[in-house]
Amino acid sequence: MKYKTIKFMLYLKNTCVIFLLRYMDNKQILGALALDLKRVALGLHRKSFGMADKFLSEAMKRKEEVDTTLLAPYMCTILDQVSVLRTEKDTEQTAENALMYSTRIQNYVLYK
Repeated sequence: MKYKTIKFMLYLKNTCVIFLLRYMDNKQILGALALDLKRVALGLHRKSFGMADKFLSEAMKRKEEVDTTLLAPYMCTILDQVSVLRTEKDTEQTAENALMYSTRIQNYVLYK
């Protein structure tokens, strides 16, 4: 009986660890995405288009890494809108949108 109890406790512990690792990993990815978008906004504002393009491609990679099944529906919508940043023509509007998405994602990570 003692062996089964210990085995069950280890199973529960491993399940909790796996869940927390998956959750924390998603939070870290979202935090990195927010930082990349903030750098995109700063690069566009300073007219450093090479830097902005590099960080935008990094942000797109981070966006693909996010597990959207664990997110709130409005955050999935925000992540879908991040893809539109690449097609916008007006750099000032793109910078403002990148900063807005960065702030919204960062607030989601901090307060959810």
